[in-house]
Amino acid sequence: MKDKIKIILTVLCVMILQVLVIYLSHTYIANNNIYIKITFVVLVNWMIMGLSIFYLFRTHFNSNTSFKELYAKYKINTILYNLLKELTSVEETKKIYEMILKAAIKAIPQSKFGSIIMSHNGKMRFDASYGFKHEYLELIELEVEELALYRATNGKMDRPIIVHDISEENTHRIAQEKIELFEKSGTGLIRSSIAAPIVINDVVVGSINLDSKQTHVFKEEDIEILDLFALEVSKFVYLHQILEQNRNMSRYDELTKIFNRGYSIKQVKALMEEKKQFILVSADLNNLKVINDLYGHDVGDILIISFVNNMKLFLPDDAIFSRYGGDEFVIVFPNSSRTEVAVIMDDVSKFCSNYEIKECKIPINVSFSYGIVEYPTESGNYDEVLKIADERMYRHKRNYKKNIKKMQ
Repeated sequence: MKDKIKIILTVLCVMILQVLVIYLSHTYIANNNIYIKITFVVLVNWMIMGLSIFYLFRTHFNSNTSFKELYAKYKINTILYNLLKELTSVEETKKIYEMILKAAIKAIPQSKFGSIIMSHNGKMRFDASYGFKHEYLELIELEVEELALYRATNGKMDRPIIVHDISEENTHRIAQEKIELFEKSGTGLIRSSIAAPIVINDVVVGSINLDSKQTHVFKEEDIEILDLFALEVSKFVYLHQILEQNRNMSRYDELTKIFNRGYSIKQVKALMEEKKQFILVSADLNNLKVINDLYGHDVGDILIISFVNNMKLFLPDDAIFSRYGGDEFVIVFPNSSRTEVAVIMDDVSKFCSNYEIKECKIPINVSFSYGIVEYPTESGNYDEVLKIADERMYRHKRNYKKNIKKMQ
């Protein structure tokens, strides 16, 4: 509103001055040559228009704004634009953080180091860093109260801060073992810092920090720049969380947190395309329907989860463990022999038979049947491999039921 009023007043002043110039030229310039008068009026009007444009330009950009500052803003916008363009093709969170840190340091060149600290179950951890030995930083867990950002804002963490001289910071609350890890990481070179909160849905989830080897190098305008990068971290963390949730829903079984049928089949078919041999096991819990009918589905769910947790204790890291639905499970062993898999399944079966589920009010043991098949020795078709494994699993289940009847 103020700018509009200034423009209107400037235009009025220009009009008045132009009328005054014409009047003065007619009254005081005695020469009757009309061309001299016109030339005089045009030149003076140009001067008035030039001064008016200059005044409006200065008013619009604020008289304190210099071309150097305008160029700096252009440079920062270019850095942010290039960053956003590069981040669209990156999925890994740590890589995203590292790219944001490098861009922030480029935008604030007096900084030589940087880190992003995020909250993990109430503990603050260094998820990414630049210029430090990260293998030491990632071992450190901080309480939120130990952050300079927390102390400088009286616990609010609602604004960016500048620490002009690190030596004036009070670090006596930090445990000695953490201080030693900080020293090994190279933070002893830091003399000043700037930090901004990372906020998602009005909750502070971390901070982005830039550091320098010199004291008193950061300025107030650096706070605005770092705040922009903190905002970018917030947006990408939020977006990543949504994508991660969607990815988990498409890959993992909600109850057991192991792979679901669809994602498991994709992985197995990828192994087949690579022409890799593997052992497939079809497993099915015994008497789950009876337990659901007698004690309810909550107890049945506990039984399923217990089976999955026990099975994980014995599986190699490269095993593909998935729930196909209900009480049906499939386990694929890409780098194990048939003999090794048979031993693993026998060990799991014995362990489960002796394992009593403590969460249930009544003593229940986990029992399951399984069938083993080798790909591609017994079949080169996935559906056929699964069919053979199921047939052997049901044969195992029938034998289990016969043994139970004999014991009764």
